[in-house]
Amino acid sequence: MDFEGFVDLLLEGRDDLFELLRDARDERDVIVALASVVGCGMEVRFRLRFFDLVVDLLCGDLAVEVEFNRLPHEGVHQVLAYRIFLGFDSALIHVLDYCTDDYVSSFKELLKELNHLSIRGAIIDIASGEIIVV
Repeated sequence: MDFEGFVDLLLEGRDDLFELLRDARDERDVIVALASVVGCGMEVRFRLRFFDLVVDLLCGDLAVEVEFNRLPHEGVHQVLAYRIFLGFDSALIHVLDYCTDDYVSSFKELLKELNHLSIRGAIIDIASGEIIVV
């Protein structure tokens, strides 16, 4: 699955997604909600020579890092590891109870710096019901 296909599934299941997200208490709840809507594997572990990597959502050849109510830069190290060490296309999804314009700007700037690695991202704003693709 590519990133656009992932986003399409989120948009198709947005009513169910936001209903589940409103009840989310932590990142694990968010991962479960996203996985149930898009049908991806959850918390898939990869054993590398010197360390393990756990991919929050694995959707075919797309590895997705999920962050819940975190700062815009959080999760970057994970998507970089998915891309560099595992060779997956990678995406960073931030799910927020409430998202500000400043947060969106910071997230966009961050992903712009990672553009050469083809890392994509989106913000899911629970309060507004928006999915903001970056």
